[in-house]
Amino acid sequence: RGHGDNAMTGLLAGKNLLLVQLEAIDTWMLTEDYMPNLWALKEESIDFQNHYTPAYITAGTFNTEFMVNTGLLPAESGVSMSVYSKNAFPNSLAHLFRQAGYTAQSFHGSEGDVYNREAIHGNLGYEKYWSGSAMGMENYTMDRYLMDGYEEMTGSAPFFSLVITYSGHGPYGPDNPIGQAHQAEADAVAEREEDVYRYAVAHAMETDLFIGELVERLEGEGRMEDTVLVFY
Repeated sequence: RGHGDNAMTGLLAGKNLLLVQLEAIDTWMLTEDYMPNLWALKEESIDFQNHYTPAYITAGTFNTEFMVNTGLLPAESGVSMSVYSKNAFPNSLAHLFRQAGYTAQSFHGSEGDVYNREAIHGNLGYEKYWSGSAMGMENYTMDRYLMDGYEEMTGSAPFFSLVITYSGHGPYGPDNPIGQAHQAEADAVAEREEDVYRYAVAHAMETDLFIGELVERLEGEGRMEDTVLVFY
């Protein structure tokens, strides 16, 4: 505010929005070897680096989605999740987009009772929370299967869809199928030898697989020009 319009003002007005929250994906993972699809997008996109956020030791994923949806900082402790499902948030992203004529839906592998998401997202203005089972995901921990919800994510224009990935999540080790899926690939390029590091790279590769398939589908349907992808 107070600075007037500039070259970016209204640049993306009226376009569809896919807002993608990358669970447990850190900036050090964003390399051409580890996450080539997201890296390629970053190279040709707007990259916001001058930003600040509080750190939460617990419930980092949920606190992040709450901040992004409302612009508010959640309490550090002692606040029941019922507060988020019962208080009014009329200026949340979903409410604002729906007022502008968009559909607004959210997507995540976990069931709706985790962090009470289904109730909270409904209160935030989303018309439907799509869990992994609702999308028909074969494995809710593997981000590639988020594409099972693609038709719902992009079905009605103009659309605003919040997608929260999962595969960056730990534990990082040989017993987790997320890491197993990309173990050899990660071992070949990992810059450090520690097991946790290598498996974290493998988990990031699974998330990047979803990003690549998402972009390929949008491009194949000629929808990239009308759709904004925001990753954070």
